Amino acid sequence: MVVKIVFKKKVYTKLNTDEEQEINRYIQIYIENNFKEPFEVNKYISFNNMWDLFPNIRSLNDHTNNKTIPGILPNFYAIVCKKLDIKGTGGSVLDKAEHY
Repeated sequence: MVVKIVFKKKVYTKLNTDEEQEINRYIQIYIENNFKEPFEVNKYISFNNMWDLFPNIRSLNDHTNNKTIPGILPNFYAIVCKKLDIKGTGGSVLDKAEHY
């Protein structure tokens, strides 16, 4: 049975164990480093070559500013923001996210 989670009128499939562990690891990096925005976690993970620790939630994100940067898929980003009570910061618009 698939359970759905709803955040701000968007529906997401319930996390499996691996996804939940990766999100918790992502949040742990955020908290341990006193980051204020998720993009700081992405930079940290990239700088430390840690994306292999996030095979289920990682993505290459295309933004309107013509940049493709490593990050996490939008549904997982929404969950991270919800868990950390992060509101939108007015960053560049995400045009495309591709899992890799």
